[in-house]
Amino acid sequence: AIPVTKPGGRPLIGVVGEIYVRTNRFSNEGLVKKLEALGAEVWMPTISEWIYYTNFCSKRKSKDRREWGDFFRTLTNNFFQQKDEKKLENVFNGDLRCGHEPKLGDIIDNAKDYIHNSFEGEAVLSVGKAIDYISNGAHGIVNAMPFTCMPGTIVNAVLKRLREDNQNIPYLHMVYEGAEDTNSMTRMEAFVHQAKEFMERQDASSKPAKPGKHKGSEAHV
Repeated sequence: AIPVTKPGGRPLIGVVGEIYVRTNRFSNEGLVKKLEALGAEVWMPTISEWIYYTNFCSKRKSKDRREWGDFFRTLTNNFFQQKDEKKLENVFNGDLRCGHEPKLGDIIDNAKDYIHNSFEGEAVLSVGKAIDYISNGAHGIVNAMPFTCMPGTIVNAVLKRLREDNQNIPYLHMVYEGAEDTNSMTRMEAFVHQAKEFMERQDASSKPAKPGKHKGSEAHV
């Protein structure tokens, strides 16, 4: 019941990248707060994404090695982890605009045209999650990674193609190495500005065209 000024009027930014860096505020130099201060709404994946992914990899390896005890143990853990997570999600009862979290299988399936799931690590998660963001109305994507991170570098290369496949959605590649980058705020400002313009274009294209006024029987081309 709290009044909100222009609900949904901020560009929605999805964050992907290396699990620890994107999650830890110290490591990413307060990335989320900085983007919010510039006028964006930020969508961050939950840490459970990585937990379920490690379960996925563990089940696959156990199955290949025919270690059925480990396979069913991981299967059971995964079941109760998802059950507990569902209880926590139900508290919000769909009130969060960015509360949607896809199943891990959907994220991996999203990325299949860009990265095969046999390539283990954050890369497949970042690409799959970026596609999920875009399909749910995001106006920009940020890839946060540590300096010289191989999966992050691969994601950066792949997301350039993904961006071209999705109307050139704004994309920002942020690399962190422990020393604050004096140019990072300028880059973020430009990125949020691009995301706002992208949002406005999306909104304009989704509005029905106004009927034109015609004089007499004049033909209009």
